[in-house]
Amino acid sequence: MTLINQNKRNPCLPRRSTGPLRRGLTALGLALTAALAGCGDAPADPTAATPRPRPTVVATTTVLHDVTRQVAGQDAKVVGLMRVGEDPHVYEVRPQDAKTLAGADLVLANGLHLEATLGRVIDQVAPHTHVELAETAGIEPLGSDTYAGAPDPHIWMDPLLFTRVVTQIGESLASADPVHAQAYRDRATEYNARLTTLHDEITAAFAAIPAGQRVIITSHDAFNYYAKAYGLTVHGVVGISTDAQPTGQQVEALRSLVRDQGVRALFVETSTSPTLNNIVEKVAAEAGIAIGGTLYSDSLGDRGTPGGTYLKMLRHNTAVIVAALTAGESGVVERAE
Repeated sequence: MTLINQNKRNPCLPRRSTGPLRRGLTALGLALTAALAGCGDAPADPTAATPRPRPTVVATTTVLHDVTRQVAGQDAKVVGLMRVGEDPHVYEVRPQDAKTLAGADLVLANGLHLEATLGRVIDQVAPHTHVELAETAGIEPLGSDTYAGAPDPHIWMDPLLFTRVVTQIGESLASADPVHAQAYRDRATEYNARLTTLHDEITAAFAAIPAGQRVIITSHDAFNYYAKAYGLTVHGVVGISTDAQPTGQQVEALRSLVRDQGVRALFVETSTSPTLNNIVEKVAAEAGIAIGGTLYSDSLGDRGTPGGTYLKMLRHNTAVIVAALTAGESGVVERAE
């Protein structure tokens, strides 16, 4: 019985030389070369660099998500937790949020208690990777008349003040991803230049409006930093948190502003509760005046809307407020970013 078919050979083994020694050695060398090329993968190049995965950055609010994306560019993956229109003050933590936060290389939060319940989750699952930007940037917050000692977290309403947050975003990204540190810092500087230009535009838009005429009513106190930056007086139905319930005294104070002081610029907001917006609408209807418009406060709008980016949001708000105060056109042009 023939156990092995001698006419079939393993293609990964060289032929046995049958000629003179020199020809045999040459053939053997060629065969070995062919065997290495055709039998199995070549060994990996030890000098080949392994692609470094992009760091994952989680931003809590829609404003921070938009701005962080501008600073990160293509060097980091930026994930936003809150959706368009969601109110950070009363945000209900989703089951997957803890996993998303725990898996991030960096978590960026506004701070000053804006994130409320979400802030406690961040402390628990991402204690060493999160940055509270307002505190880290050294911003001295405004207080609140409604909540004694409570800081006002709406720092993004002053674009010049917010440049400090943008700089801190750049530094936080640089610490998490030193390879691209300079790129993050450069993009933060570039974005801050755009914020400075916008600040100058808004200042010019209010310049022709007498100081005593710059009085507005909003659904809640989200515009104090904006008011301080541009010389306005703002009154909200409730204080800095939309979680508060308005009292009869607060509602009557708004009626008095409209009835006795002639305030005509009343606005509803996109991300507050219908209850607060309804109160503003009711006060305006009782006085026989129209709502001045809708403002973006704690959340951006959908892509392609007037509030689709942080810069567009501020331009939109300014255009609406100036138009209501002057019954004319705004000096700030709403344009694509």
